[in-house]
Amino acid sequence: MPNPLRSHAAPLLGALLIGLLAQPMVARAQPAPEAWREISQAPRSVSETTEARHGSFPPPPPRGRARTGSLAVGVGPGWLALRDAIGRDGQAATNVATRAAAVMTADWMVFLGLDHTSTERGEATFSQTAGLLGVQSFLFQRFYVIGALGLAWVRESGVPNGLTDGPGYTLSAAVGVEAWRFDHLALTLEVGLSGAQYTHEAWEMGGVRLGCVVF
Repeated sequence: MPNPLRSHAAPLLGALLIGLLAQPMVARAQPAPEAWREISQAPRSVSETTEARHGSFPPPPPRGRARTGSLAVGVGPGWLALRDAIGRDGQAATNVATRAAAVMTADWMVFLGLDHTSTERGEATFSQTAGLLGVQSFLFQRFYVIGALGLAWVRESGVPNGLTDGPGYTLSAAVGVEAWRFDHLALTLEVGLSGAQYTHEAWEMGGVRLGCVVF
């Protein structure tokens, strides 16, 4: 009588043998982790639209090196006036302004300045000089505004026992434009006004100044 275990043993052994032989082939078919990493780092195609971009091109970058500091001087016709309890007494004068500035941001500078105005009346010469600490801000790249505070002195010279007073507190303001610009030079047009308060009176000065800025 045949043994049933022997009749089924041969097929079972054959199936086991086939499974053992197929296992290395499956292992070889699966990529190693390093292979997956290489595939993930491989170049990929990126779709790019062919539609035309709308809008104007951005402005070109400015030429030359950025401004870090400047020295300005301006001169022109102006006025000098005394204000006291009687009223206001003023006349035409010559106004001069100088500034040494350092750039803080793209549109702001801080400066030390000196404003001087003088006029003659008879044999006497009246003048006022103010030392200033202020800021200058640019608008639309060429236009600028100035605000400053400081100390001022007024003097009458050319006559015996001339008037001298100071220091007095002063406030100053100006607006201007760098009308023509070159590589390291700009020509300016500005209007300035300063007022100083002394113990018994106040003086004001100002003018329309043509000048230049070196940077």
